[in-house]
Amino acid sequence: MKFFHDEGVVLRKHHSGEKDEVIILFTQQQGKMAFLSKGSRDLKSRKAGALQLFNTVAFQANEGKGKLPYL
Repeated sequence: MKFFHDEGVVLRKHHSGEKDEVIILFTQQQGKMAFLSKGSRDLKSRKAGALQLFNTVAFQANEGKGKLPYL
């Protein structure tokens, strides 16, 4: 399973399902990439504050089951 660390800026967010979001990041090493953030729209989510637009985030991601890697 592919697993990587990087840093990037949040460019865009799309709702996907009830509690998930698709996050578009501009990363330092990979360029523009899309990630699936599971549970980030939940009221108790710790990720929600960090994934606001134009925030710089350091993240870890791994390859998902579908087309998008998980954040």
